[in-house]
Amino acid sequence: MSDLQLWFMFDNKTDAQGAFVKLCEMFESTSKSKKVFERNGKKVAEYSDQPIFDYLSSVQFILTKDELFDGKYKLFFRMGSFTYE
Repeated sequence: MSDLQLWFMFDNKTDAQGAFVKLCEMFESTSKSKKVFERNGKKVAEYSDQPIFDYLSSVQFILTKDELFDGKYKLFFRMGSFTYE
């Protein structure tokens, strides 16, 4: 297996942002590298246990509006070789 992808659906922006913050807090304390940024209206956080990002050993969270359901949000959790580039 080269990557893992999960997504979580939320009924509103407040709940989605709260989940994003909690996931970031969980990984922040154990990571040696961290990037949090926005791209194309999506909030992205990347964490790695390596001092320099190695995308094979990093995790990534992407918070975005759901494109099918108005007012809904989704949070992607990605781990492994598939990253937001």
